[in-house]
Amino acid sequence: MNWEEMTPEQKDALVAEKVMEWRPTLCEATEKDIFYAAESAEKVRIHCSKCGYQDREGIIYRGKIYWVHSVPQPRYTQGMDAAWLVVEKMSEIPTKPWIGELPPNTWFMHYFEKASLWACSAEEAAEEICKAALQALGVDVK
Repeated sequence: MNWEEMTPEQKDALVAEKVMEWRPTLCEATEKDIFYAAESAEKVRIHCSKCGYQDREGIIYRGKIYWVHSVPQPRYTQGMDAAWLVVEKMSEIPTKPWIGELPPNTWFMHYFEKASLWACSAEEAAEEICKAALQALGVDVK
């Protein structure tokens, strides 16, 4: 797949699936974590201060606001905070069998060093970290 032709959202989804094994989970926010603005008698816009979820519709039913939502997928390629989670994941000792002579975390360090992160902006560095992780796991990104 051609990395340069992918949207940031597609890149993030690929990293989430192949590297992070991310799955949607429900946010454990309480009522005090939710801020909302009514749009009508039935719908509200919500913002969760716990997970950052926003711009989705909550529902007002019988006078009570329902705001159960999934934690948003991290934007791994769009910022260093989420990209660093990729570094931490790839630095773990492998617990599953791997293909080839070297484990994925060793290959990650190889691609990580080749990325020349010192010459990148923070956003470029986040992408390069994610790209290195995918390459270490055998995903062909060019």
